[in-house]
Amino acid sequence: MLGKLIKYEFREAARKLLPFLAASIVFGLFSVLFIRIGVNAKQQTLEYYSTFCFGLFVLTLLVIFVVYIVVIIQRFYKNLLTDEGYLMFTLPVSTAELIWSKIIVALVSVIIVSAISCLMVYLIISAYELSYGHMFEELKLLVENINRNGFSLIQYILQFTFLFLAAMLMFILLLYTSMSVGYSFDSHKQLYSVLVFFGILIVLQLLVGGEMTWIVYTIPDIYGSYQSETVFCIYLRNLLWLQTGGMLVLCAIFYFVTYRMLSRHLNLE
Repeated sequence: MLGKLIKYEFREAARKLLPFLAASIVFGLFSVLFIRIGVNAKQQTLEYYSTFCFGLFVLTLLVIFVVYIVVIIQRFYKNLLTDEGYLMFTLPVSTAELIWSKIIVALVSVIIVSAISCLMVYLIISAYELSYGHMFEELKLLVENINRNGFSLIQYILQFTFLFLAAMLMFILLLYTSMSVGYSFDSHKQLYSVLVFFGILIVLQLLVGGEMTWIVYTIPDIYGSYQSETVFCIYLRNLLWLQTGGMLVLCAIFYFVTYRMLSRHLNLE
């Protein structure tokens, strides 16, 4: 049954996201095309067109992000917190399956959008590199510097990827938790949902601010004590893993709260 829920969620998410994603791909490809043709033909007008298309590409990415958040909120609200929730909770599925179907679709959607966006950005940068600059040479020097300290670029890419996915999962579950708690009240449900969201967000910001202050004061001592770029890189890499682990702990807390509120304190509209 979980598979059927995921299939249905994917269909609804794709219906809203695919048009904007297709538009971003078209604008990105036109930007690359105008860059290549404009430089070869030495026509400045085509370069203006490429800049215009790139601006539209960036704009569509911003629109996709907004639509993505709206879809996350709308699907959770409509399926589980309105009259439709009465039907959903009578299906032969558990509350956990209902929540996980939405989490999986939200995560896979952001992975697909991010992968396509990164590919388009790479193509645009490659076009500029062939035409104008030496960006890849600077990136090559950066990779060589990383390898010289005993690490590989793949390690850092994977680490930042895990950190990004953990951050997105935490954001998704934060939205779910805020709505679940807000809709447990008898009235002003949407207002309480917003208040809960910003309340949790403020607490998280205070925690992150305290952590960043500690890191800023600690890094000079660490680097000064060891005077070694290798040890310093290990320290920074461990900090990234610590950040990822902390986010996953928060994800577990948000999931537990969401599950409990939907299971025992459901107060549908």
